[in-house]
Amino acid sequence: MPEEEAFCVFVRLMQEYRLRELFKPTMAELGLCIYQFEYLLQEQLPELNVHFRSQSFHTSMYASSWFLTLFLTFLPMPVATRIFDIFMYEGLEIIFRVGMAILQYNQTDLIQLDMEGMSQHFQKLIPHQFDSCPDKLILRAYQVKYNPKRMKKLEKEYTTIKNKEMEEQIEIKRLRTENRLLKQRIETLEKGQVTRAQEAEENYVIKRELAVVRQQFSVTSQNLEKAQDTIGELQREKVRNDLESVWVRYWDGAGTELKSGFDEQCTRLRLSLRDYEQNDQIQVYCNG
Repeated sequence: MPEEEAFCVFVRLMQEYRLRELFKPTMAELGLCIYQFEYLLQEQLPELNVHFRSQSFHTSMYASSWFLTLFLTFLPMPVATRIFDIFMYEGLEIIFRVGMAILQYNQTDLIQLDMEGMSQHFQKLIPHQFDSCPDKLILRAYQVKYNPKRMKKLEKEYTTIKNKEMEEQIEIKRLRTENRLLKQRIETLEKGQVTRAQEAEENYVIKRELAVVRQQFSVTSQNLEKAQDTIGELQREKVRNDLESVWVRYWDGAGTELKSGFDEQCTRLRLSLRDYEQNDQIQVYCNG
């Protein structure tokens, strides 16, 4: 097939056969296919479905590649090309039919295995079961019950579930955002309370220190007043001592001269007094 024709086929597969939706980042179409396939499994193979659930062997673990690659990487090429030809004519319906036919054919063996054993069975045994007769698988596939109306209804149910989940996710996101903002507000308030508590504690410490300083200032002031009184008394005592010392030195140095002058003065006074007394007696005598 020329490249141009191959590209045209590829574009048509992506646009008209829902394959483009399978490979979008959300893989919503793949989720829908898994949801519909699980319904078929639960309805037509309930025992195998219970066993899968008991072993936590989810449908997506083995069926995702069936829808993404249309069995081209799971089954041998002769079988896969037969399925692909039918897919080009009927669409994804053949993928559901072939998948259910494979599970029906292997149900007895799978129920006996644990999770690891089932994984090995899907990888090594199932791909080669129809090598010799691809038509056998196709015939089994068309014996599978498939109701297009029911599948359409399941598609609506899945869309409703996903929309509800999306709304719940939006609500959860909103609640998480609100919760984060509330946490930030609580942290801010707690920091404010801690800050106020620290300020109150610091104020209390400052008040205590201020009281101690005031008490020390009062004691220091009293001691200063006493010291000033003592200094004043000492200064006055020193002045008195200095005066006495000066007086002693002065008296010792100049006392002799003062005494001599005083004695001379006293002598003169005595002489004057004696002369006065004598003159007075003479006058009395003359008058008498």
